[in-house]
Amino acid sequence: NLANGTEFWAEAKVRVVQEEQTPTAFVANLRYDPESVEFIGMLPMDDEVLRATNPDFEPNAIRVAGAAADGLGTETLFGVRMRVKRADYLAGLAVELDELDILEQDFAEVSSDAAVKADAVENGTPVLEKR
Repeated sequence: NLANGTEFWAEAKVRVVQEEQTPTAFVANLRYDPESVEFIGMLPMDDEVLRATNPDFEPNAIRVAGAAADGLGTETLFGVRMRVKRADYLAGLAVELDELDILEQDFAEVSSDAAVKADAVENGTPVLEKR
């Protein structure tokens, strides 16, 4: 566990399990308990993804949208810097993936089979798997 006042970073990542699927855009929310952690800012990303961030989306959530015409080219959707306020700081940390656009030749067959694995969230990292 990190001590109160310690800064840490968390990244939201997505992994597509089939090579022919390329994520091109996303909308995600990072939920957190403001009594347990303090949002400091976004981590800079050195990639070709255009991101828009709303840190005031809700009192306990940051909303991030991103897109890249040729595909994301990275598993990392976004990263944040936070500061620990209480020992249970990870308890309320979660990522909600509202949208994930995937470029695939026959996406219609796959769209209903994609799901976020809730049990695979580590430091706000959802994993997309085909059911």
